[in-house]
Amino acid sequence: MSIRAYLKITAATVILLNVTGCANMALPEPETVVAGKTWVLAGKIAVKNDSTQEGETGYIRWQQVASSYDIQVMGTLGLGAKRLVGNTHQATLLDSSGNTLTAGSPEELMQKNFGWSLPVAAFQDWAQGKAYPHSPSKSHKNASGQVESLSQFGWQVTFTNYDATGPGFITLVKPPLRIKLLVSERKSY
Repeated sequence: MSIRAYLKITAATVILLNVTGCANMALPEPETVVAGKTWVLAGKIAVKNDSTQEGETGYIRWQQVASSYDIQVMGTLGLGAKRLVGNTHQATLLDSSGNTLTAGSPEELMQKNFGWSLPVAAFQDWAQGKAYPHSPSKSHKNASGQVESLSQFGWQVTFTNYDATGPGFITLVKPPLRIKLLVSERKSY
């Protein structure tokens, strides 16, 4: 087999695996719905630590029902999958190897296992393009009245590419951490 033929087959395989990985991130219908307090979101996520120059990319699927969340993050091609489930009282982290860790907060689990964390309760609101209502914040709105940027908990959050369901692109920065979320689909119930 020639090198050119090998490269074509390899490229086709990578594309197929990426498409398959994306298809698996389709939004599930929630088993439980609390009217006005249930939403699901899917997209791509990138996390970079500017001090170490390390970064990761993957896919995220988040389901929120009132104060309960189910956040799944998969690395490129489905490798390194992790799932964070919990509510205001407890958080559990499950990984693709079958390991389970539990703590009182998702931030504690994230810091121990990812080396970084973000305020999950606030992110629930940030993902919808608004400030977390239970903490002081500073925000700037665009000409359409949508939140364009906000500062909260030491994070600088920017929102762009709005559609009828909310922001399509969210950037969160708290040095040395930088997180980018590209929302591909979102539904509210």
